[in-house]
Amino acid sequence: MMRIVLKKIGRSLLMTVGITLGVYSGVASAQGKVLKVALGSMVASMDPNAKTSGPPATIVFYPVFDTLTFSNEKGEVVPSVATSWKNTSPTSWEFQLRGDVRFSNGEVLDAQAVKFTLDRVLNPENKQVVRARIATIKAVTVIGASTVRIDTQSPDPILPKRLSSIFLLPPTYLRSTGEDGFAQKPIGSGPFKVAAFTPSSQVRLEAVTTSWRGRPNLDGVEIRAIPEASTRVASLRAGEAHIVESIPPDLAQRLSRERGLQVVAETLGQVNLILLNTAEPALSKKEVRQALNLAVDKTAIVEGIMKGYAVPTGQLVAPNGTGHSSDIQPYPYDPVKAKAMLDAAGVKDLTLTLHTTQGLQLNDREMTEAVAGYLNAVGVKTQIQVLETAAFVQNYHGGGMNPAFFIGWWYFPAMDGDFVYVWNQSGMKQSRFQNAKFDDLYTASTKEMNPAKRLEIMQSMARMFHEEAPGIMLLHPRQTYGVRQEVQGFVPRPDRVIVFDRIRFQ
Repeated sequence: MMRIVLKKIGRSLLMTVGITLGVYSGVASAQGKVLKVALGSMVASMDPNAKTSGPPATIVFYPVFDTLTFSNEKGEVVPSVATSWKNTSPTSWEFQLRGDVRFSNGEVLDAQAVKFTLDRVLNPENKQVVRARIATIKAVTVIGASTVRIDTQSPDPILPKRLSSIFLLPPTYLRSTGEDGFAQKPIGSGPFKVAAFTPSSQVRLEAVTTSWRGRPNLDGVEIRAIPEASTRVASLRAGEAHIVESIPPDLAQRLSRERGLQVVAETLGQVNLILLNTAEPALSKKEVRQALNLAVDKTAIVEGIMKGYAVPTGQLVAPNGTGHSSDIQPYPYDPVKAKAMLDAAGVKDLTLTLHTTQGLQLNDREMTEAVAGYLNAVGVKTQIQVLETAAFVQNYHGGGMNPAFFIGWWYFPAMDGDFVYVWNQSGMKQSRFQNAKFDDLYTASTKEMNPAKRLEIMQSMARMFHEEAPGIMLLHPRQTYGVRQEVQGFVPRPDRVIVFDRIRFQ
């Protein structure tokens, strides 16, 4: 059986009240230090619920903004601005808010601010990409200064989880600055405020004393984008960065042996795949899409490119998320069968453009090039187009980049498969999969309040996605961080959140 050498083709339930606060407990002292962080990419807008957020959002936005709920390291939903919640009817939830929360400009974060934020997200004219996360909401009503009622169109079993994705914004300030002004100079209620921001490049945060979470140990955080992984590592070694994300696996072991440095990793609530547009004539038959899956050696990609810092997969959700099915295995590597299936489907002279990014996800370009090599080996001609982060995000949400592209879908912070399945509903611009049965299953999953029955529905969705193969499913990555020894309190999480509140210098 043919085996391609990667070095040659790759560049290198309902939630109840009274839960503890989890990671959002306050801290006291400051040491007058600025933490410097290097990421593979940077957000293009500081409007945290906008369509231009992209994968760095969790790192950049959580220090600045609060959410009604939050997920702890185990993926359990815990209080944040909302201290408790309960179902008052099958389609109605009531949330109690803290009374001591203010935005960094002094504006009160009360029930009116919650309603303003949710209404803004739900308004389709505002083009807030996180609208899909809370699309079940029908109405938001202010009951009192510290009480909000949220009515849903139908029973929604994970509404408290969904709300951990929505960042709360100051109505008065946003109206005064306008949409564009707020995207450049935002105000939040978190323990840090934005001091300076350059789109897609860097952001400088300053600690504030007004946050209900308490004053951080740090005086500030500087986060900048360094797309080239080798340059990020060099900045860590030189002391120009204290924390660097997405360390290339081939450097991880070496870095861990270097004095003054350490490498830590955590399996992400994320799946990496090549998404295929099933509306394209050449990709309309599932047998063709299955053949493309058989043509790619996922284990070799995990071992050769990711150096073991990932797990091969045949579904969208790993064991760390709700919706995983243990009976689904990755497609085996079988190029002979793949070619035979392509021939049987009448596919001749198939050419695919694979769109990708460089630095948005760990080894994104390298994995795309590896897939291209495997497809070329079974007679599928491929070409690769590399896009910058902002262009990629815009094209994804606008329905572009056909017929195929590399993407990292995450299901954090909820650690729930709903957060990836939602993008595969027919009719959504983000979806390249049109399947009425899948749509029906997804709709059923959003209404089923019994956790066991809901899990069964989601596992049926997983099996259907595997069978229909609207993507070449690759792996669940582990996020690797390089950390300087003087940094204390950093804990990697499956949702890519960095809790800067906890970090201090030795």
